[in-house]
Amino acid sequence: MLTSCAGVRTGYQERRVRELRGAGAMVTVSTRDVSDVDEARALMREAADMCRGRVAAVFNLAAVSLDGPVARQTATDWAWATKPKVRS
Repeated sequence: MLTSCAGVRTGYQERRVRELRGAGAMVTVSTRDVSDVDEARALMREAADMCRGRVAAVFNLAAVSLDGPVARQTATDWAWATKPKVRS
């Protein structure tokens, strides 16, 4: 189960998903907002259903890219960029 606020958008991302599937992985891309508790719980239920009730690990690699140096970001920019990581 891969999560992305925007889903698969580029050819590179599509190719990587195809490669994972080609290697035998069962891949689903979810656009759920994992910073929302109810959405995160729903995502875990979906993952458990995919894995027949057994989720072995969760890796939270969430990050939202904002162009520009951190020093130029406002508090609002920083909060938005780190929300998937901090709130999850």
